[in-house]
Parts: sequence; C-alpha cells; structure tokens
Amino acid sequence: GVIPLAVYNQLAFGSVFHVGYADVPNQRSGFFGVTVPKPGVALQLLFSSHGLLVLAPVVGLGVAGTVLLHKRGFRHEAAVVAAVALGFLAYSSGYFLPFGGAVPASRFLIATLPFLCFPLALAYRRWPGPTIGLAAASIVALGIPTITRPLPGGETDPQTWTNLLEGGHLSPTVVSMFKVHNEWLALAPTFGAALLAVVLAVRAAPRLTVGWRSAAAGVAIVAAWAVFAMFGPHDLGLDRAAAKTLTADKSVAHVQGLNHRPLIDLVLFSLAGSALALGSMLAASRLRARRDPPPAAPSGGRTDRPPPVPVEAATPR
Repeated sequence: GVIPLAVYNQLAFGSVFHVGYADVPNQRSGFFGVTVPKPGVALQLLFSSHGLLVLAPVVGLGVAGTVLLHKRGFRHEAAVVAAVALGFLAYSSGYFLPFGGAVPASRFLIATLPFLCFPLALAYRRWPGPTIGLAAASIVALGIPTITRPLPGGETDPQTWTNLLEGGHLSPTVVSMFKVHNEWLALAPTFGAALLAVVLAVRAAPRLTVGWRSAAAGVAIVAAWAVFAMFGPHDLGLDRAAAKTLTADKSVAHVQGLNHRPLIDLVLFSLAGSALALGSMLAASRLRARRDPPPAAPSGGRTDRPPPVPVEAATPR
C-alpha cells in the first residue's frame, strides 16, 4: 500500500514524502490535524442525532458481546476489538473534522464496525430478542439515509432523510442508467442485496428459540433506545454542540434543525422494522416448536429424568 502512495506523491507533488492533506491548513496543527481527544466531541460522535449509537444501536450490543468474548477466555481478541474501537474514537474526537462531514454517524468510526459487530454472535446467543430488535432498528435507521441522500450536503438536518423518503426522492442506482424512471424500482439491486444479507445471516445464525420473555426484553430495550433517540440528543444539548462541530468544517455551510427533534420520523420507521423482525422471530420459534416435538422417550419407558418422588416419601413424618 505504501508503494502506490509514494508513486502518486512523486507524480503529483514531486516528492514521495509530500501528501495531499499537507496543503490543508487544519492538517498542519497537531499530528496531521489530530490534537488531544475531547470527551465532549466523543459524546457527540456516539449520542447526537448523527451519532453512531443513535443511528446504529445494535453496535452497543457489540460492545456487550466484546465483554462476553473476554469472559469466555478470548482476551487477546477482545483486547483487539476494544483497542480498535477506543483508538478510533479517541482519534476522531481529537481530529479537526471529527464527523468527516455531515454524514450519518461518523465517517471514521465506520471502520470499527467489522470489529465491533462480530461479537454480536455471542450477544445474539445470550440476548436473542434485544439483538434482533436493535439490529432491525439499525438496518432501517441507516438504510433510509443510504437510499435517499447519504452524501454530505443538504442532509445536515437528519429529518431531511425521512422527508426525501416520504416524497419519493431516492438515490439513483445502476438501473437508473437504463431509463428506469420509477425510483423504487431502480433500487431493486439495493433491496435485493439487503434481503440476501438478511437471508444469509438467518441461515448462519443458530436456531435459538425466542420466547415471550426474550421478545419482551427486545421490545423494552428498543423502546428505551427510541425514547432517547427522539428526545435525548436535542434535550441534552448534544445536537447543538454537534452543530457547532459540524459547521467548523468549511464544506458544511449551515446546519438546520437546531431547535427541534429531527429523528422522530426516522425512529418511527425503525420501530416498525423492529416490530416486524421480533414478530417474525417469535412466530418462527412457535412454528418450529410445533413442527419439531420433543424427542420421544427411549424404549422401555426410561427417560433421562429421574422419576418424581412421591409426596409421602418426600414429606418427613
């Protein structure tokens, strides 16, 4: 990777040691624009309306899965996951452009997702209902910006994503090159790939039985996330602070939505996705339980369980 970079630097700038970002004034402060990490900015990166844990709450269970990974004895693997996640968070919170533009979630924290998401396998085994509920909410919450306008610019107000969705203003795809004017039909490759990913995930996951208690836990944790996502970023002042951070980037001319709660519509769509996922999981578990009865007792009437103790024998006289 270094050799092509050196060749490019030599051809473009006349020196293998000159990088393109060296001409950006903000890059000249600190270490290529990175100074001391700021805890307030780290909170904005995680919990504002543009924050990673607000738009992708299932990542929080990835953190919990990392703890389970450590408890199972995979301490080096858990340490790598924690180091990558905390390292990128510290780097981004100290960078002069922490969000990387007005994108959904932080552009730099996206690199941590492959590490934080593989411990979700353990979280799913331990808490199947909450994992399914938060995963569905995350798919919808980040899927809507993806199919409307994910690039930096006018979507500095997150409510713009749902406004574009309700108005049918969707992103063009490769199908649009063939004069397909129906924007929903043009997104067929996107929806097809997403559906294939869900099918492969379901086939690869262990066939856990999701009972009413696990489903209720999923409903409770998704509801808690929804309440925070709708009201927390605004009422706690995280959005106002994030707006100042975003407008420090000269490519973001303005930030709308400082005086309202921009994620209400997005959260409502996500709640519908979570309800559909949890309902489907619960129905599949009930159907599997009816289709696959418990194994019959071995021949001779013997079972693995000891016979019940008679009441008379168990009661002291």
